[in-house]
This record gives sequence, structure tokens and C-alpha cells, in this order.
Amino acid sequence: MQRMCLECSKPFKGRSDKKFCSDNCRVTYNNDKNATVRAFFSQINKILYKNRKILKDLIEIYQEEDTNPKVLQQLGFNFGYHTHIGKSEDRQLVFYCYEYGYIKVNKNKITLYKSDQEIRSTNNQHQVLAEVN
Repeated sequence: MQRMCLECSKPFKGRSDKKFCSDNCRVTYNNDKNATVRAFFSQINKILYKNRKILKDLIEIYQEEDTNPKVLQQLGFNFGYHTHIGKSEDRQLVFYCYEYGYIKVNKNKITLYKSDQEIRSTNNQHQVLAEVN
């Protein structure tokens, strides 16, 4: 029985479990197959990185002061995306974009927050280090 390449539909010989006539066809097939998923994650990561940058920049400006969520929205912040949720020392929910976050005080006021943990990148791996004081 002759097998057909899943990418180019050409017949080929080889192992019984082989699905592609060449490495090029295998790579092309898998890249095409995963393109939608990669695009989806890429779009989410862009939003998260933008949110992080906005929080970082505003923390440098406002420091410990509260601010209006409309300020973040005007800068393009998307409140629907965050990396995780934690709790502050006084047990309030903190919505994080990586190490920067915010606490919803009420609908017109948020407190900007920076985690006590430092994130360092080494050889494309992220490590969260213990408390930084």
C-alpha cells in the first residue's frame, strides 16, 4: 500500500508510521497546523506586555498614590487580561500583569501595586526570586 504525504500529497516509501515524504513537508505541515494557536497566544502576550508597561510607567509616576482607572484605559490598558491574582498584605485582591498589579478600591479608584518578588531572566528562562527589600 502506497502512502501519501499529508502536506504535498506525493507518494513516498518508508516506515509504516511515516506521514511525510520529507522533513520540509513535516515542518510546513506542523507550522501551518499550529499557526492559529501561535497567533492567538501572540495576541494575548502583546496585550499582557502592554498592560505591564502601562502599570510600570504609572507606578513610577504615581508611586503610592491612588489613580482613576480611566487613566489606564486612556493609555490602552485592557482590564480583561492579567497573568494572575494575588492578595495584598491587607488581604485585598491584586490583579497582576507579571510583577506589576493593581487593587480595585472602588469603581473610580485603583491602587497601583508592585510585587515584592523580583523576576529575572536568564537564558530565556524566568526565575522568581524571593523577597527583595
